[in-house]
Amino acid sequence: MAQINLVGSIGLPGSTPILGAFEVVFATDTNHMLSSTEFSNRFLHLTSDGYLTAARQLLSPLTPGREFVVFNNTSGGQAITIIGETGEGVSLANGQLAAVICDGYRYRLVLSGNSSPTAQIKSDNYTVQTSDGDIFADLSSAAWTLTLPDNPSFGDKHSIKDHTGNAGTNNLTIAGNSKNIEQTSGGFSTSLLLSANFASITLEYNGTNWSIIL
Repeated sequence: MAQINLVGSIGLPGSTPILGAFEVVFATDTNHMLSSTEFSNRFLHLTSDGYLTAARQLLSPLTPGREFVVFNNTSGGQAITIIGETGEGVSLANGQLAAVICDGYRYRLVLSGNSSPTAQIKSDNYTVQTSDGDIFADLSSAAWTLTLPDNPSFGDKHSIKDHTGNAGTNNLTIAGNSKNIEQTSGGFSTSLLLSANFASITLEYNGTNWSIIL
């Protein structure tokens, strides 16, 4: 049986990339727009020429069905958000591998890390990544603020737990990051306070606000 050796990428902008990997370099400390060559590859290995000083965006055309596997290997420890020129995107923590897909309006998370969200234990101010799962808050030393993702997708869900039992003294403030959060007493506000020892809550993004599930 004859064999066909495939080298490089199959697919051009406007079609579906099948094979191919490409190193996408953030040449400057700014956002990066995918070139047509980068766009035609399925696996994108993100690097940078120097240290990024803030979270940056990887801008891509909003082509329905476009799927990428992206690895954030940039220098500086910053998150990278895969996003179109409009709509919402997916934020990848530094060192995170994830698959994302475009529905024509935004990029959404398909698969993160080893196919499951990553639980986190935090003891100081922290911004939740879309790839994070449960957040276990250590409040034994001081009160601090947990900030929800800035570009959530519909259905994103995060469970948050005071696992040290100190929230009654050292409150945990959950900040909505420009999105409102449903309150246990009713209504919505820009933040939510966990103030009972061992308190826990699960929040799910409904496309507009964060709703309480538990």
